[in-house]
Amino acid sequence: MIAGIYAGDVQVFRFYRDGMVLDALVRPAPGAADGEAIAQWLVPEAATPGRGIYVARYAVRDGVLRFTTRSHLRDEVVEVEARVGRDQLTLTRRDGGRRTNGLRFERIHSGGSSGPR
Repeated sequence: MIAGIYAGDVQVFRFYRDGMVLDALVRPAPGAADGEAIAQWLVPEAATPGRGIYVARYAVRDGVLRFTTRSHLRDEVVEVEARVGRDQLTLTRRDGGRRTNGLRFERIHSGGSSGPR
């Protein structure tokens, strides 16, 4: 199951079973010990670009998770594809003509499985 909070360097994604994904930057880079604290504020009610939290919808097809979000640093679309592993995601990210492969995100919290509050 994909539901939960995943961190990769300073970017965090929170996936819900209903297909919603929240996208935020967190500094310093979070670890497993930060999962519960992040779960408290990374919620749908707080999702506004002005607060640095983007909302997207994901889909899984042929074993690949896909969604489109916005860049936190530039005004551009970011396309994300991910392979789902046990408690981790391996992402390919496309933005501004650039492609980055092999980005690893680790699950730091299992929250998100019950859907938005």
